[in-house]
Amino acid sequence: MSRGSVPPLQQVIDDISRSWLKIAGVAGLGVGENEGTPCVKVFFCDERSLRAAPIPDQVGGYPVVKEVGGEFFADS
Repeated sequence: MSRGSVPPLQQVIDDISRSWLKIAGVAGLGVGENEGTPCVKVFFCDERSLRAAPIPDQVGGYPVVKEVGGEFFADS
């Protein structure tokens, strides 16, 4: 698949992360792959948050894959 004028995936994630991480139940974002295609991975705290969040199925020319991953905590 030609990416043409599509921006690099990490740039897309950097552009959306601040606003998407403010959405209730969104635990994290990352670079992923879905069936061989680069994608934006969005991790949710729980199934309810996943269903309720206003996250699109595509952003910046990349598919968005949503999954429940629980909360993330930094190692200390």
